[in-house]
Amino acid sequence: DRALRQFRGDDPVRMDVQSQLDWLFREGFLRTPEAVAEYPRWLKAAGIRLERARTSPGKDAGKGAFLYEYIRKFHAAVQSGTDPSESPSFLEFFLLLEEARIAAWSPEIPLRRKASAAVLKTAWESLRV
Repeated sequence: DRALRQFRGDDPVRMDVQSQLDWLFREGFLRTPEAVAEYPRWLKAAGIRLERARTSPGKDAGKGAFLYEYIRKFHAAVQSGTDPSESPSFLEFFLLLEEARIAAWSPEIPLRRKASAAVLKTAWESLRV
């Protein structure tokens, strides 16, 4: 919370991390065992990203440019009613998306799986949402 307040309310990094946190801590999502185990890594990665973006704001956007398309698609699918806890393939995509966030913005945190732009594209195309 304190790290987020260091950014203007309309800062793209703040808005993305806040959206990520809102999603992670929405009602019911903590009951998804596949995600619960990863929360400490995701929160650590978000903290690292915020610190780096604060000290080098221009670098953040470039590092995650390929991710924003998939973040938007993910949230659009959720808005249309797709629920990761009810769709194993959509849950897998979400877990992959979080790994891609780590790969882009906090690469010193070991990845659980490869999460490149090509892997995200293939995973999204296989969803059929």
